[in-house]
Amino acid sequence: MDRFANLVEELADALNTDLYIDGNDLCALMIDERIPLQLEMDERKERLLITAIVAEVPPGSYRETLFQECLIHNDHPPPRLGIFSYLERNNQLILFEFLQIKELTGEDLATYLNAFIPKVTEWKEAIERGAPLPSLPNEPRVNQ
Repeated sequence: MDRFANLVEELADALNTDLYIDGNDLCALMIDERIPLQLEMDERKERLLITAIVAEVPPGSYRETLFQECLIHNDHPPPRLGIFSYLERNNQLILFEFLQIKELTGEDLATYLNAFIPKVTEWKEAIERGAPLPSLPNEPRVNQ
């Protein structure tokens, strides 16, 4: 069994759920029936890519504010929880992160996801309501 398959199996044990790797070498999870999350290896098989679809990007001035907040977040020095990106073809905001897989365990990954998922949820809910967006501590806010 390869390292990714072992990690997915360990994560399944840690989360007490069934997980599998599909024919595209991806492990897909649905969080709270609202947030698609995907795990996959990078091309070199050295890092695990975690990707979550946050929300569809709304039109109008809120969109500008959203992108500005995402840039502020992405410019924040580590540690930060993920990097925001925009998928133009689907008009979706995603949050992703690469984790070194060499010594990563299923428990480590579960711990990371326990911090990552609430962040995705917080941003998703703010975007869906058109509410002010979350900020990192001591981070300037974009005028809204």
